[in-house]
Amino acid sequence: WQRRHYGGRDAIGVIDSMLMTAVLYPEIMEGVFPAHCSVELAPGGRRGFFTIDPDSEPNGLVCPQIDAAAYKQKLFALLGLH
Repeated sequence: WQRRHYGGRDAIGVIDSMLMTAVLYPEIMEGVFPAHCSVELAPGGRRGFFTIDPDSEPNGLVCPQIDAAAYKQKLFALLGLH
């Protein structure tokens, strides 16, 4: 899929590298807030939908954005490119 989708070359999906970097360096996360999060598991058209409800009992944290410059600096350092 990666090769077909990205023109015949191997690539790392951006969301994967962002998650990995945020786990190792949580200071890159901005605007984090508690919320009740769930994934629809029932068969049908909504299966896999992710719901974020900030008004219900929190069961996790949501990170709506990251510091892009810090993300790139940390990622490149992890990859030995910095």
